[in-house]
Amino acid sequence: MIKNYLLITLRNFARNKVFILINLLGMGTAIGCCIVAYLNWQFAASFDSTHINGHVVYRVQATHEIPDGSSRYAVVPTALGAVVRDNVVHVNTVVRYTAGTGDFRIGDEVFNTSLAYADAPFFDLFTFRILDGNLAAFKNKSQVFISETLAKKYFNDVYVAGRQITQLFDGELREYTVGGVFEDQPMNSSFAFEAILLWSNYTEVTNSHSDVEHSWSDMTTLFLRIENEADVSRVESQLQGYLTQQHDARDDFKLTSFYLQPFYTLAASFHGETWLNGEQLRWGIPPSSVIGPAVMAAFLLLLACFNFTNTSLAIAGRRLKEIGIRKAIGGLRSQLIAQFLNESIVLCLLACVAGVLIAMVLTPAYNALWPGIKLSLDVSSDLFFFGFMLALLFITAVIAGAYPALYVTSFRPTTILKGKLRLAGTNWFTRILLTLQFAIALLCLVAAGAFVRNATFQRDYDLGYLKEGVIVVPIAGKNQYEQFRNLLGANKDIVVMAGSSSHVSDRYEKGTIKNGTEEHQVDIVEAGDQYIQAMGIDMVSGRDFHPEDFSNEMSSVLVSEELVKQFGWQDDPLGKTLNWHDTVRLSVIGVVKNIHTDGYWKPVTPVMIRHVASGHYRQLVARTTVEKVVVVNEAMREVWKTVSPNTVYGGKFTDGNISTAKMINDNTVSIFGFLGVVALILSTTGLYALLSINISRRTKEIGIRKVMGAPAGTITRLIHAEFFVILLIASVLGGSLGFFASEKLMNIIWEYYAPAGVETVLIASLVMFGMAIVSVGYKTMATARLNPVQALRDE
Repeated sequence: MIKNYLLITLRNFARNKVFILINLLGMGTAIGCCIVAYLNWQFAASFDSTHINGHVVYRVQATHEIPDGSSRYAVVPTALGAVVRDNVVHVNTVVRYTAGTGDFRIGDEVFNTSLAYADAPFFDLFTFRILDGNLAAFKNKSQVFISETLAKKYFNDVYVAGRQITQLFDGELREYTVGGVFEDQPMNSSFAFEAILLWSNYTEVTNSHSDVEHSWSDMTTLFLRIENEADVSRVESQLQGYLTQQHDARDDFKLTSFYLQPFYTLAASFHGETWLNGEQLRWGIPPSSVIGPAVMAAFLLLLACFNFTNTSLAIAGRRLKEIGIRKAIGGLRSQLIAQFLNESIVLCLLACVAGVLIAMVLTPAYNALWPGIKLSLDVSSDLFFFGFMLALLFITAVIAGAYPALYVTSFRPTTILKGKLRLAGTNWFTRILLTLQFAIALLCLVAAGAFVRNATFQRDYDLGYLKEGVIVVPIAGKNQYEQFRNLLGANKDIVVMAGSSSHVSDRYEKGTIKNGTEEHQVDIVEAGDQYIQAMGIDMVSGRDFHPEDFSNEMSSVLVSEELVKQFGWQDDPLGKTLNWHDTVRLSVIGVVKNIHTDGYWKPVTPVMIRHVASGHYRQLVARTTVEKVVVVNEAMREVWKTVSPNTVYGGKFTDGNISTAKMINDNTVSIFGFLGVVALILSTTGLYALLSINISRRTKEIGIRKVMGAPAGTITRLIHAEFFVILLIASVLGGSLGFFASEKLMNIIWEYYAPAGVETVLIASLVMFGMAIVSVGYKTMATARLNPVQALRDE
């Protein structure tokens, strides 16, 4: 019997090649998207799963509350690590960790790579597979552990324990021996360093002027191992007793509390209330980036199933005699249902195979969109994947094939064989399916259009400083700054140069300032001469710093409009006095336009720009034109080789935040655009199928109207009227959902964005109507021109 079912299935497929191919490709694409969404979920769900002790590891974090609100910090005072290790009995292991970058030299090769410092128990706490060397070597401060990739790139081998490597820091050469080579961490790991040194080395190379080991001002990441979960609350309570030391060290920045967060949950700390300042670990995938693709893939799969249902009903019209004869000769309805479900299962099975093949193309394409994601499709060893595919096969077969099987097999054989039966064409169920299909397609198109619109908005949005045409180069103090600046002076393409200790887009400090009894937290930028001009920051009132009057300028500051607003200065803010660190009195000499230090991501915060001496410069800022920024950057790279041949040129463009926002915009447009096009194609195919059923059912009516003299336009309107109403309802439903969905998604990602406008919904609706008209136009016109004699004879 199964053999007969399969033979009938294959014959039916052969008679309806076009519809079967459309369904196969449509459902295969939807299943491919579901597979990518599953891999994306699996990637996020398994974040840090390689660390076998992760369930007993906690990170100490902090909160800072002021009248303006509260902030959470991923880092805590450096001194807290030693204090906890020596005094808190319930903690089994303490590891301080800090991450950044460092310049190294191997042979004649000088390069910059990600670098971390950690206490000796780091490799006991976290799981790293060692390919060469011995973990015991990490207790020696002269040993460095490097990644597999780093070893292969610069040594051309992974077995390099005992080889030499030189760190270059502020002109100083620090020699290390490779103590071990560790296997590369997966992309869904919190640790992204390529080299790691013992913590005691960090205390020697930090730019801080304090005793870092016992500093309550410097901040670092702190991990604790607590074996007994019941002790976590006890440890957390004991930590509060050390807030006093932190307050004494940072009177301008008093932490409110310390708390412990389980290591396995760190990857979810990405946005909104879970946002962490000072994060030194690799960010995980935000929940919206996991839920979004999964929901859209599910929508697309439903749409493909709906399309299969509609086309199955269209195909079934050609099989009525087969059904009638089989029933007349004793065939049971259950057997016919089994036959139709068998066809559905076979098609869905083929679609699953096609889906895997399509996923093999979509997966690397999805990886290419997001630098921090690396999905891997391994169909040979992942049992969970096989379970997922079986569930997908069952769900699609039931959803897609159940209704046609139950509906078509319910007809009486006498009605079929007498020729009195015609499929009902569109009914409430098929109308709902078609409406949902087009609504989902329009939702995707509106979302894609909304992100295109937002890209233009954010490109033109004023962040308070130049987003393009500025190059920032890290430097090692006054002498290097002056030498570099003097050599660059001959470059006519550089408009202005300045030095600074911090920077408006990524290296500012947070602190608390007071005016009288009122205090606010502000972003503090320490800048040198001409920094305002170099960054294109506009003055609202007052003046810029005067380099010739440096002694007075040390007590002068510029403030942003937001700072003026928060202090409620209704009169002239110039001359107002601010207290910083309680003992430092600063005078406001100028007001600048608002500066969005966090780009589009968070609300604008008050900014204070303080003048610093050239001895504190840590970067050179060069302004050029947008057209010549790449050329100037390369020229600066060449000059750097003369200034500091043993260090890597670290110049970067100021548009880092902007580039990230642009990447998110472009990728979202690609994803929603792809889904929208696929959904639209499937929807128009379903429309074509239902149109075919309707025309078949109304052949006699159309013939009579033609005989009575009805013109082709009337016949066309007759056929299109019902579907026009469906498209209209889908436009309202899909347009509304697309508008609010894109608004919700953008609100999750950014603080400043442009929601989908009415024109976005209208354009997407016109595209949908255009596709629908084109897809059914030929069929409709052919029917309108049909010879009425043939139509009536057919009846």
